[in-house]
Amino acid sequence: MFIIDLYNYLCNKENIDYIAELKPNYIKIALKFCETNLDIFRNTVQNSSFGEEKFKKEFSLYFYQTNNSTERKILIQLYTAFYGLTDDLIDMIQRIEYVDNDDGWKYLKHIKQVSNRDVIEKIFKCLDSISCYVKSRCFSSILKLLIRFAQTDIVFLLEIHQHISPFINNFLCKDDDRTWNDKKDIFEFVLNLSCIRKISLPHSKEKIVY
Repeated sequence: MFIIDLYNYLCNKENIDYIAELKPNYIKIALKFCETNLDIFRNTVQNSSFGEEKFKKEFSLYFYQTNNSTERKILIQLYTAFYGLTDDLIDMIQRIEYVDNDDGWKYLKHIKQVSNRDVIEKIFKCLDSISCYVKSRCFSSILKLLIRFAQTDIVFLLEIHQHISPFINNFLCKDDDRTWNDKKDIFEFVLNLSCIRKISLPHSKEKIVY
């Protein structure tokens, strides 16, 4: 069975950063499979002889030992197949940010639940740590994640407002940079959900009114 082969592949650390034409890359195959069979993949791992926890353990060990940035990103996407946001996953995402200089948060589109409240606090800390880079992809992705959690009552909108209020007015000022559009839409969505409105001010600036 493929899941067993994948598990054995992760357990065999000799596969890390090893390139062989005749040897399949089970990690890439697993990601392709999950694109259309996510539930089957997750359920099969959970019902396997080794179980979900052992699979995650070997998964994490493989992630931190590989020097292949592409594999790290694929591993992040596979980890999200379990629909849970854990401390381990956040640590893996931050490693991608600092080691690969990439936005690891964008791979969390399938996340629907959180392991505990401490994880939520850790996400907010990550958001606060890059609050001076509101144009960054990471900031946008983290905020999108929190908004999805707010829609399912995992977090309160008030919490999000408390973290973004120090700079939201500046962020909503009109700007010629079209790359801001997506981020502005996110903030507009937060405001609409909470019934907060904004009023226009002179010189094309706006102010948030509670």
